[in-house]
Amino acid sequence: MNAMEKALAALKQDEQIQTFLKLAKIHAVGGDEILLAREYEQILKGMGFSVQYDKAGEAFNGNCGNLIAYWEGTDPLAEPIFLSGHLDTIMTTKDLHPVIRDGAIYSDGTTILGADDRSALAAYIDAIKAIQDTNMPCGPIELIITVNEQHGLLGAQNLDLSLVRSRNGVVFDESKGDVGYILRRGGFRSSIDIVFCMPQGSAAGHIANDPINPNAFVMGTEAFRRMNLGNLDNGDTVALIGVMEGGEFASVIPGTLHMSGQVRSYRRELLDQQLALMEKVSQEEAEKCGGSAEVNIQHGYQGYEISSEDPLYQVCRGAISHLGLPYTEGQTLGGADTNYLRMLGLNCITMGNGQREIHSFNEHISVENLINIARLSIAIIANWYQSKR
Repeated sequence: MNAMEKALAALKQDEQIQTFLKLAKIHAVGGDEILLAREYEQILKGMGFSVQYDKAGEAFNGNCGNLIAYWEGTDPLAEPIFLSGHLDTIMTTKDLHPVIRDGAIYSDGTTILGADDRSALAAYIDAIKAIQDTNMPCGPIELIITVNEQHGLLGAQNLDLSLVRSRNGVVFDESKGDVGYILRRGGFRSSIDIVFCMPQGSAAGHIANDPINPNAFVMGTEAFRRMNLGNLDNGDTVALIGVMEGGEFASVIPGTLHMSGQVRSYRRELLDQQLALMEKVSQEEAEKCGGSAEVNIQHGYQGYEISSEDPLYQVCRGAISHLGLPYTEGQTLGGADTNYLRMLGLNCITMGNGQREIHSFNEHISVENLINIARLSIAIIANWYQSKR
């Protein structure tokens, strides 16, 4: 039995379940993660990690920053690797009553479970304890545990990179696949806000005075009709107007209309083309009505594609194969911490952790997936160290 196999054998299923449930029951929603952060900090310090926090929480009035922890491993001079996840859940779990049935962990149906992303946080603890208990050779291990992921990836956006020592790592935070799934492609995201306005301002006259033309609603709805929204470019691009607000009273001709939407695409040039179209038709329809359209475009996270030649990807593929797990891969236009971590220059890959029906009271995770997050974490750490020796 080699060193990695000894570490894998040291994992105890019952202990892993208890680690997960302990963390899952602690209240920590976006902006209010301090209780879980302090608990996690104490566990890590007891394992020999140095722990520090950045000031990310100040950007959104949170009570906690991102937690960055570092352990030197058995070979402090080797190239480090990081494991990442997030502290917050979409809703509170403080009244969680877990139920294990049919090989999976659920709540009792009155709260979410919090497997997104406490399953990863717990598995990292158990994996590293097994590594330490068996003295498995490894380089330094860093944990980048973010805050306020659920409300716009705010922790990752505001991560203080000067506190991070590693430049390669993985994030177990993907519900599309079981453990063994790798997210190979992520999309770009931009937001667009449009304010249509008549020269008279928000109140453009009384209903008795030509209520149909021109008005801000006519401008906006005609532009909306021409925006070519929905699934585009054979699924590579999606465009949506999700908010329309305007009008003062039922008897007042609407002088302003506000639209807000998003465009996401795997290809930056397609994203820019769609945004340009939306801006163009908005300006044209406003001009037809003698009004104006103020368009504001904000670019969010950037897309990426993981190359099969990427050494980190090869390490992850090899670890999956070594454990005999089925390998699957995919892509998503949904955002994750990985998008912003990669924008900061960190080579980061999102891994599946197998949680199901997240953000619902039927959220659950199989015991097998919970165990396999820890197993795959051990194998990735071992493979990374061997590949860099």
